[in-house]
Amino acid sequence: MKIRRIFDFQARICFPNFDNHYDKYLESFRSTNLGLIHQVLPWPDLVKALGLKNNKEAPDSLFSLKGKIALMFLKNYTCESDKKLIEQLNGNINYQTFCDILLT
Repeated sequence: MKIRRIFDFQARICFPNFDNHYDKYLESFRSTNLGLIHQVLPWPDLVKALGLKNNKEAPDSLFSLKGKIALMFLKNYTCESDKKLIEQLNGNINYQTFCDILLT
């Protein structure tokens, strides 16, 4: 067996530009189980009922108020540990959309 350089035989994967295809992606997300859950939850009512507010003195949070609640739902939905959930969140665009963030 010879050692080969990766670039000699590696196929290229061209990912579509996310910004240009966001509507298609969002439509696809909404058809998933997670997307269906996201659509039926009353996000503004939950934020209000839980009394969540942005702390002006604290550093900016990565998550919006809605995103913080969504992260709690996602934790229960996935049954993952905190560490595993963060790993999944970093690489799963559906989880990011559910939590109202986009990590680039």
